[in-house]
Amino acid sequence: MSILSDFEKQIRETTSTADLFSLLASLFVTDNAIAPYKRTSSDYGLKATGKRTREKINEQCKEILARVNSPEQLTPEDTAVLLQYSGRGGLTENSQYEYYTPTHVAEGVWDALKAQGFVNGNVLDPCCGAGIFSGTKPEGVIITGNDLDPTGSKVAALLNPEDHITEQPFERVVMNTQDDTFDSCVGNVPFGNARGASMHEDPAYKSEKLIERYFLLRILDKIKPGGLACLVCPTNIVGNKGRKWEEFRIAVSKKAEFLGAHKLPSKTFAAQGTDTVVDVVVLKKHSRDFLNRVEEIPFETLKSANVVWDEFIKGRYWEGEGRKFIM
Repeated sequence: MSILSDFEKQIRETTSTADLFSLLASLFVTDNAIAPYKRTSSDYGLKATGKRTREKINEQCKEILARVNSPEQLTPEDTAVLLQYSGRGGLTENSQYEYYTPTHVAEGVWDALKAQGFVNGNVLDPCCGAGIFSGTKPEGVIITGNDLDPTGSKVAALLNPEDHITEQPFERVVMNTQDDTFDSCVGNVPFGNARGASMHEDPAYKSEKLIERYFLLRILDKIKPGGLACLVCPTNIVGNKGRKWEEFRIAVSKKAEFLGAHKLPSKTFAAQGTDTVVDVVVLKKHSRDFLNRVEEIPFETLKSANVVWDEFIKGRYWEGEGRKFIM
């Protein structure tokens, strides 16, 4: 049996998302091993599940944040609690934006970047929550993270003091940061059609009602030419059909190449209290020379060169090339 077919057999026999990402990670390890994670196995994540358990831990986190102002003040016990902060998604005090990324998915996102040639640098995390991507990052990476939630952003900052974490609307980050700033981007993109008052802070995009579309477009503006974006996204980004979605994907395609996606199983976010299906989407920003000329190139030329790729634009990726990446 060939190495590839043996690997394919192992993929088909995996029974959990964690096993799948562990297997995928092993594919990229060679004699010249990739840079290790900051923690060999991240301490982030719930040690026990259930709504009542999560609410108790979250209350403990708020108590810690009320008395701790710097990382030096954290006890080992404080740290162990903060690492389990899981946001408000699915709880009594619910927030649709706070279904935090499981540790093995965050590690898989970093592996996907490495598979595309990423080594390290200044990486944007536009909706960092409690800092799971900081907690699983490779050596040499500095995260510029941001979150609208004061609890999550403070937890992220205390647990990852080497990173730059702020609490503010992403629109404000966009307006205060030059285009082509970050080496790459990782994150779990929020979704919904309630951007709120902050949408007016970015006048050029105030008509974009969907949060996830706004985040993707502006993330691509802020990373450097050639930079990678690997994002946990709602399924509409790749799969929804219709004129508005085609227009959105054309706009994305003029900024970056769609390298592909993985559709994760419905139980991936079960510990966070939801069965929502998500996709991991990988994009690579075009070169500066191409970006300077893209609006001058005839649309038919872009199509014939697969810059504007019909399978992606029409929402047919999962029916064609992407079928084998539905987990």
